[in-house]
Amino acid sequence: MHIQAELNGEAVFARTTEGQRQVIDGHLELAEPLRRLLLLVNGYTPLAHLADLLDAEASAKWPATPSNVRESVQALLQKGLITQVDPATQDPVSTISPAFEA
Repeated sequence: MHIQAELNGEAVFARTTEGQRQVIDGHLELAEPLRRLLLLVNGYTPLAHLADLLDAEASAKWPATPSNVRESVQALLQKGLITQVDPATQDPVSTISPAFEA
């Protein structure tokens, strides 16, 4: 299955087992924007909404512009800490849209 992963509010990401372990163990050696996004990713909330939360929370420190959020998503995907999921089933999506490929 392929879900279009664009910053239009439709892309949904969940933590991988490694991402969940990083959060639970509390040993997140990530830059603050990555750490914050990883903590917010839950497998249910669309990425555009997460970007709004990040922006409202810390806009003065590190604005959550679409390009910053896209870079953060790419970094977390590359580290294997998140994966795109189908919001209806919570199943991992086998193909990530080119919009999120490095």
